[in-house]
Amino acid sequence: MKNKEIVIIGAGISGISCALTLLSENYTGKITIIEQGHNSRNRICNVDKIGVCLDCSPCNTISGFGGSLHYGDTVKLSCFPSGKRLLNIIGSRSEKYQDIALSYFSKSKQDFISPSQDSSSLIKKTYPISILHSNEVKMILDKWTNELLNHKNLLILYDSKVKNLRQTGNSFSISYIKQGEKNINADIIVLCTGRAGFRMIKDFTSNLEVGLKPPHISMGFRFLMPNYILDKVSDIHPDFKTSLVYSNYKFKTFCFSAGKLGGRIKHANHGDFMLIDGHSITDTNTPSAISNFAILSQLIDSSGNFYNYDWIRNNIIPAYRELNSSHKGKPVLQSYNDFKARRITNSSHEHLSKLKSKTYTTGNLASLIPSLEQHNGFCHTLETLIQEFCRISEVKEDLHYVLSQISVLGLELESIWDEIELNQNMETNIPYLFIAGDSSGLAQGILQAAISGIAAAYGIIEKKE
Repeated sequence: MKNKEIVIIGAGISGISCALTLLSENYTGKITIIEQGHNSRNRICNVDKIGVCLDCSPCNTISGFGGSLHYGDTVKLSCFPSGKRLLNIIGSRSEKYQDIALSYFSKSKQDFISPSQDSSSLIKKTYPISILHSNEVKMILDKWTNELLNHKNLLILYDSKVKNLRQTGNSFSISYIKQGEKNINADIIVLCTGRAGFRMIKDFTSNLEVGLKPPHISMGFRFLMPNYILDKVSDIHPDFKTSLVYSNYKFKTFCFSAGKLGGRIKHANHGDFMLIDGHSITDTNTPSAISNFAILSQLIDSSGNFYNYDWIRNNIIPAYRELNSSHKGKPVLQSYNDFKARRITNSSHEHLSKLKSKTYTTGNLASLIPSLEQHNGFCHTLETLIQEFCRISEVKEDLHYVLSQISVLGLELESIWDEIELNQNMETNIPYLFIAGDSSGLAQGILQAAISGIAAAYGIIEKKE
């Protein structure tokens, strides 16, 4: 099947990889990519530029060509077995697809490193990882742009927000906004809406009766600290992964952002609330004295049942918005000692002043945690990790002093997408409707998003009429 008209919704990692694969296999049908954001070079975040979020719509951090690959940022690639849910679906083709994905990033398996288990007793996940430095990211995005624009049967519609998706007989009808409402028809749809489109996915899948199951959502916070605490930890592994259990709650590290040049905070604006990410810095022109990592924990009730997104939408998000009275829904900071004590003192204000942010305010992030036991678990996990990190980095200060230097920033939410029921080709129970990347609820990780897009492309090519 090489002549059907395809519409890919989203020009993030999975959408781009899907398109590149189709073109490499000489797909002859028309391919249209609809992207609500800008091209890669025009994705400028005002938080990076002037220190304040101006509520850009769409958010340049999570929308635009490249998706999670933002022009000039440093990113991490993790090989299988990272992304085991995707691995379980794709099965025997996983190595083939991973090799193709690596070629898109100009990487090979020899570029990846794995930590030794002897480095730290806390390391639980030792999958291979490779760093894409900021200059490499720029070159990759420019290369992808040129490759796609040079094909006459492919069109990218930037600044085009999809409004509706309907199935009409054996085809699909898409309405989108670009200088007024427009319509386009397609034989095949590939949904690659990424982090920016989880609400869109909910609407589309509901309208089309796509099979899905609710996600297991995790909530957490990012912990900011002086570089020297994490200095040698990043030498062990650039993305230190571990998990601990406290009472009935599981806690895990997420997105370790440290190194010789420190880390930075990225902001993902979801309209009425903002979430945060961490990035390591490799650009010597923008060093930071602060490193960071996140701790996440699944949101469950006293009976061990997972809270659904509606509960989080009605309980966590409104409370989070109220913490920042001047910029509702924007990130909130608290000193760790205040976080542990579930209060706000001058300590938090002193921590805020050091960051010089025009968007953040102080607030009691601990109040967002559903139970006291889970709050105690966050504190236990953080202090256990810090003791180990101080040992590795040969920190001489006592634990009490080190903890006094740590700031807590929130909010972080993970796995807010419904998990879509898919076959090994990323096809839903609706024929000719494919879903790839983060929006599938499976592919968390940049390399994994690319692999899922490649799987969708081969699913299209090999599909029987």
